[in-house]
Amino acid sequence: MVDGTNVSGQLDPNDLDRLSDRERQVLSLASAGLVDKQIAAELDITLNTLRTYWSRIRAKIGEVPRSALSALFAERRAARADRGLLGASWHIDLERRVFCYYGDRDIPTGEIGLEAMFDQFHPEDEPRVRLLLVTIEEHVLPPFMFMARYRTEHGTELASAYVEVERDEAGRAVRIVGRAAPIINLASSGPAASVGTYERDLGTNRIEVDDGFCAIFRVDPNAPDLLEQIINRNCPEYRAVFRTTVGDMIAEGRSKLTHAFRLCFDDGTRLWVSSHLTLEYEAERPVRVRSTIMAYE
Repeated sequence: MVDGTNVSGQLDPNDLDRLSDRERQVLSLASAGLVDKQIAAELDITLNTLRTYWSRIRAKIGEVPRSALSALFAERRAARADRGLLGASWHIDLERRVFCYYGDRDIPTGEIGLEAMFDQFHPEDEPRVRLLLVTIEEHVLPPFMFMARYRTEHGTELASAYVEVERDEAGRAVRIVGRAAPIINLASSGPAASVGTYERDLGTNRIEVDDGFCAIFRVDPNAPDLLEQIINRNCPEYRAVFRTTVGDMIAEGRSKLTHAFRLCFDDGTRLWVSSHLTLEYEAERPVRVRSTIMAYE
């Protein structure tokens, strides 16, 4: 360290504490998978201003690749989040199709089958939980927070968990691990997360969406202008970024991207959405983009 500047090129997690709030925001968005255009739009700054922030970050942390900076920040954030989680732990063994709870909440401990697990959820949330398991087995998701209501002898409660998916060498999801966050007592209604999937053929521009996606975006899957409907569901400040996201991924050589944006509807409703994109290649050419959408009301 010379005059407060890291000149060794070695990453030191403690250097993150030297960043300003704005510099931490930049790293936070980058670690979530946003590209520079999206970061600038999210922070409402120009690309030149963003480049200045990147220069300041590297001056404090070191001249290391952006991917390493983002990974370091994500690891620090995940470690702090993990220390802050309260309550019980559980896992789902996808090969044996069993749910195992080993905590102290008002949930039976030990192993039960997945159908018995589904039966414990509120009737309105059970389909979302089933869809989430299918999505996890068919798509690669980063760690995420998930909320769902479940039934106990004392009434309906809301469970919130930090969820991670473990995969084998072939990339198959084999185990879902959850660390429970605080549980809040609720009436029969409450906040809920929704999940949907989207697929677009880059050659034909043909789009396929599931019922969950249609419910989130409020679109007709058979509409001839479906892509424009989807784009126009974005709030105005996100539409240009949404149009260029796939092109930016191709230009930057990225195959995966996680980003957040906001939807706006005619009735005044606004909804934050997280998208986990995968760009598929054949013969080194991009041919298809798949996305898993998660939205919280």
